[in-house]
Amino acid sequence: MAGALETYYDVLFRPSTAFARPLSFGLGALTLLLISAVLALSSGGTDSVGLWLVFLALAAWAIFTWLAGGAIAYILARAWHAPVEPGPFYAALALATLPWLLAAPLGVIGAWGAAGHTIAGIGGLVVFVWWLVELVLAVRGAGGMSTGRAIAVLVLSAVLPLVLPALVLTFGTLGLLAVLAG
Repeated sequence: MAGALETYYDVLFRPSTAFARPLSFGLGALTLLLISAVLALSSGGTDSVGLWLVFLALAAWAIFTWLAGGAIAYILARAWHAPVEPGPFYAALALATLPWLLAAPLGVIGAWGAAGHTIAGIGGLVVFVWWLVELVLAVRGAGGMSTGRAIAVLVLSAVLPLVLPALVLTFGTLGLLAVLAG
């Protein structure tokens, strides 16, 4: 297995190669913690307690969304009979977030006035698109599926947590009204 820095380089600059091989679940979790720490340090806080709280909040949110969103994506990939192993699949999803490390320097550039805001905004858009491409390549590589199915898995895993509660509330309310109207 490749070292962490070599894996990071491959994920950022040769993602098809990186996501085609099994990746370490532990390295994925460590990556999320690293990104959370960098983003906390770039938050502009100077109070050490405040930085710790920002880091803990970012890390907790990153781990929660990684595990919950990854579970939905994993179930969808398995539903399409993709040869998915959970550890490498989760690791690929976590490592796909590496482009967000560039958000820290963009935040510093954004403090340089109007021109800095423009550069940071364009840079943020580039990082966002880069992250989406990395996610598609991660699901495609770790899931052994086509690009179209990888996109479908990602879109459905983003939409289902929003749509399912709305459907349950809607039909639950309609059912309750029907019972009350009797």
